[in-house]
Amino acid sequence: GHFLAYNITSQGVNTTPVVSSAGFSGPAEYFSRTMSLRPNGHKIAINANNKLELLNFDITTGKVSNGKIMDNVPAYGVCFSPNGRYLYTNAGNVHQYDLRACDPAATKVNIGGAFFGDIRLAPNGKIYFRSAQLAVPTTYTYLGSIEHPDIGGTGCQFRDSITATGMPVTDPSSSANFSLGFPNTVVRATTEKGPMDRAYRD
Repeated sequence: GHFLAYNITSQGVNTTPVVSSAGFSGPAEYFSRTMSLRPNGHKIAINANNKLELLNFDITTGKVSNGKIMDNVPAYGVCFSPNGRYLYTNAGNVHQYDLRACDPAATKVNIGGAFFGDIRLAPNGKIYFRSAQLAVPTTYTYLGSIEHPDIGGTGCQFRDSITATGMPVTDPSSSANFSLGFPNTVVRATTEKGPMDRAYRD
């Protein structure tokens, strides 16, 4: 993979990126899916080409290294729990992995069904995804949530449908589902209050 990290300070953005080559290679490998930064800034998770990959990230230098394939899964969204212990993916079902285990893939738990797409950690400490709408009408899209993502297994409290978005399930003009993604988020790679100091893109 080819990674670019841009240093951001109170003076602005350094347009000369820190460039890293890590993980499995090939430009077609990362053309879609999602990338997530662990809240403490030391790990990056990527879903791409039916692979779930975990890489190291140095928040001081901006370098990415030591990519490892954690699981083979055709997922789209990926995100960390607030404390960084658990990793969640959305492949039409939401799966949880315990990153403290010697073999995180062996800890994979299916905690509930979802619409295939993105999954994001919000500032309130909950994780959100587009609902599979198993318990609600299908006229509009709904959001589902993981109420306590720092808790392992079903104790994380998966909720299928918490609120309607007001958006129709399909676009009448094209009969296509709306976007798989959510708006971009900023992850603070520190527990200290202060300005965000890096931005990332792949």
